[in-house]
Amino acid sequence: MDILIYAKPEKIEHKMKDKVSNDTIYCYWRVGIHPSLKSKIINKVYFSNGIKIIAQGDYIGNDYELDEYGNYKVIYFEPLEKVDLEQPKKPPTRGWCYIND
Repeated sequence: MDILIYAKPEKIEHKMKDKVSNDTIYCYWRVGIHPSLKSKIINKVYFSNGIKIIAQGDYIGNDYELDEYGNYKVIYFEPLEKVDLEQPKKPPTRGWCYIND
């Protein structure tokens, strides 16, 4: 199973493999709800521009990020690589959805 997220290309550009430093081992995306790890095994995180899948990365896990504004839910993934794939369904404009289940 995989996760599909809608994002404008400029919002993920800094998360691409060729843009992150060599010591960066993961990237993250803030979410409102964590994916369920009890009933699902997640392999990839895909990003869509609303028409096609434009980037993918291997899913690492869920966690929380604490910054000066509060505690946020995040999903972690390896730096992204560019792809040009058909999307199996349209992603929500906010949040994420499961695909390939």
